[in-house]
Amino acid sequence: MHTMIRCWILRTLILCVSAMFILLPASVKAEAQGGAAESSVQTITEAPPVYSGAADVVPQAIKARQDMAAAQERIKGLRDLSTWENILKERKTKQQELSARMQDIGDLHNQSFERLLRISTLLQTHKKNLQADIERISTQTSELENMRKRWRERYDYWGNWREELKKQDAEFPGEEFTQVLEQNKLLRENVVSLSGDYIRLQKQFTDLLEANSIYEKQVDTELQNMRSTTFKKTAPSFVNPAFYSQFSAELANRVAAEIAQVDWLVARDIAAGWWIVLLQLIVVLVAVYTIRHYTVTHHGNKQWAFLMAHPWASGIFIAGVALGSLYQTPSLMLRFYLALLVVLSACVLVTGIVEKRRHRNLVWLLGGAYLMTLFMQVVNLPLPIMRVFIAALAVVLLMLLIPYCVMGRKDNEHWSIIGAMRIGIGICLISLVAQFGGYSNLSARLVDASFKTVFLALMVTMVIKLTQGGVNFAVNHRRAQSVYFFRTFGAAFKEQLNAIIKLVVLGSAILALGKIWSGSSSIAAIWDKVAYVGIEISGLQIDIATLLNIGVVMYCAVVLSWFVRSMFDAGKIGPRYIDSGVRDSIKSLIHYFIIFCGVVFAFSAAGIGLQNFAVIAGALSIGIGFGLQNIVNNFISGIILLFERPIRKGDTIILDGEWAIVRNIGLRSTVVETFNKAELIVPNSDLISQKVTNLTHSNAQFRVVMDVGTAYGSDMEQVLKILQDEAAKHPQAAKNPAPSALFVGFGDSSLDFKLRIWLNNLDYCLSIVSEVGIAVYKRFAEEGVEIPFPQQDLHVRSMDEKVVEAWRGKVEVHNNDTGETQVISE
Repeated sequence: MHTMIRCWILRTLILCVSAMFILLPASVKAEAQGGAAESSVQTITEAPPVYSGAADVVPQAIKARQDMAAAQERIKGLRDLSTWENILKERKTKQQELSARMQDIGDLHNQSFERLLRISTLLQTHKKNLQADIERISTQTSELENMRKRWRERYDYWGNWREELKKQDAEFPGEEFTQVLEQNKLLRENVVSLSGDYIRLQKQFTDLLEANSIYEKQVDTELQNMRSTTFKKTAPSFVNPAFYSQFSAELANRVAAEIAQVDWLVARDIAAGWWIVLLQLIVVLVAVYTIRHYTVTHHGNKQWAFLMAHPWASGIFIAGVALGSLYQTPSLMLRFYLALLVVLSACVLVTGIVEKRRHRNLVWLLGGAYLMTLFMQVVNLPLPIMRVFIAALAVVLLMLLIPYCVMGRKDNEHWSIIGAMRIGIGICLISLVAQFGGYSNLSARLVDASFKTVFLALMVTMVIKLTQGGVNFAVNHRRAQSVYFFRTFGAAFKEQLNAIIKLVVLGSAILALGKIWSGSSSIAAIWDKVAYVGIEISGLQIDIATLLNIGVVMYCAVVLSWFVRSMFDAGKIGPRYIDSGVRDSIKSLIHYFIIFCGVVFAFSAAGIGLQNFAVIAGALSIGIGFGLQNIVNNFISGIILLFERPIRKGDTIILDGEWAIVRNIGLRSTVVETFNKAELIVPNSDLISQKVTNLTHSNAQFRVVMDVGTAYGSDMEQVLKILQDEAAKHPQAAKNPAPSALFVGFGDSSLDFKLRIWLNNLDYCLSIVSEVGIAVYKRFAEEGVEIPFPQQDLHVRSMDEKVVEAWRGKVEVHNNDTGETQVISE
């Protein structure tokens, strides 16, 4: 028991020490690294190239030709520009579509704010695609340039090497130098030629980007003008005769032309995003089935009451909100259809939240008015018609909101409802007065932003209720309740998770609200504007992003501390059977350590210096450096092994050239067993700092390679077939990947082949080589394939003349009767 406690305390202390090392101030680290870098720069000197002797020419030439062959293969792959040509064709088509749309629009001054935002989004998306394409082309162009420089350096090296050998009067194969230099020159010519193709391709993409930038600048300028003229008079007032003179036949023709341009069927959007439509239909059906299935058994879930009352509306709302963002740059008409489904389903669901009938009627009225406003923006009706519509809409809303507000005060309704209706009355009055006075941009923006704000609030409310209901359902489910953790800490877990969900949803809603009222193109643009707004105190910049980072880090630290301590209490982590006091002490230590880390990271996020932590870490470093360096190193390495798990118990590894099986991983050392049944005690730091080959880390498959040689004159295709057949017959050979036989070269005495066999079990790596080798040998004998033996040629420079003549077949014959000697040729 005490041993376990000591181990846990020791582990915690090691984590503290490790964290202090990690949390050293960036300035101290940078200073140390800078000093080291400076000293290293002072000591580095450029060494002259070292040239090998003549004996290394042929091997180096072979290697150079292999490298050049690989480079030529890479060039061959880069030379295939068909993919880029297709991309360029798509980008040109898209640019032509945007150009045609800009020409159809004509005068940007007559377009609505929403349509201009839509066009700006399309142009920005096209711009990002072009920039990504240009970046990829630049990367490949840089690769070609680096390849050209590298091979130019190797060309100079080979030329200087040849000159160096000439100076030494050494005998060397000059044709090797000639071949290498010629192939190098040809390679560089190919690189230069291909670089020109990529540069021309890059120029075409750049021209498209410049053309797109011109349109983008025009649209952005018009959007900025519309934003700047929000509080300026931009049209004649209703009492001005010039306003009524705009209603003419020309205005009717403009209305007909705008309606004719609308893509009512959104065929292009459906063709591009058909899978999204299908996915939304599936989500709707699944949601309806799920809601109907759990309506009876889980009717007590208050957060889901409005969903269970209207399953089809719930499914449509979930599919629209969750998957609507998947459409890439949808057209305005598709956005209207999506908004139509979401708004109508939201209005249906609101009936389960809002109690009084007049409030439900008001929601339906607001929903219909918003959809009508959005439809008129999509159709892009002329400004005079839009002004009349907005003025009439303001009048209708005033006629309903004023009596509803009076009735609300009589019924003592909640102050928030009465306040919202009063704000609505004020917005309608301002919008109506602005339209009468000729401030059309102010009136239109006010009405549009107000409608979006109302439905944003409704959607935020429903999303929070939906997600919190899901959390409650999951935690209260019988399967979850069978787990001790959820039975004991389920309520606290729900509270923490619901708080996080609420913070995330409300934070997103605030950014969306900023986008609505500022008229920005995206939420990201709003965040970029407000994130770095702040003050500077004593050289320390405190902005919204910094404060948000501090809050998020501290909140995460508190939640993490609660979760770890809860898991500790549940027995999921740490020792189970220890004294309660010791358990509380360990929990407190864990809590303070996590909070300490949270404070440190929060200060780091705020840019506050950590000099005090540096002093503590320095003192600990001195003690560790003098007496406990190796021990702490092994302990930390053991923790890394346990958490990172580069090796696990039962893995087969290669350590110092010897195969072994991991039997146990401790905090200080690891026990491995060799194939000779010898156990090795290996310090954990060696397993972290040294190279260790793990043969079974993520894949149990293993490959063996057999070298096979046959005599010259053998049928190479027959040999390859024999090798593959015999390997495939073996029961331990993997089917996928299948065995493969390759011809690898011409040897001194044989045709060289390699047989590669994959195994599903590492245990058979030696036996399969033996068994397949025997089978191949027998098959060679049956098929008449000869396995050669080494042969050598002997060159003789000097020899006795008689031996030469005898080798040529001339033999001297002596006649004893006559005493004459005669030379006879065989």
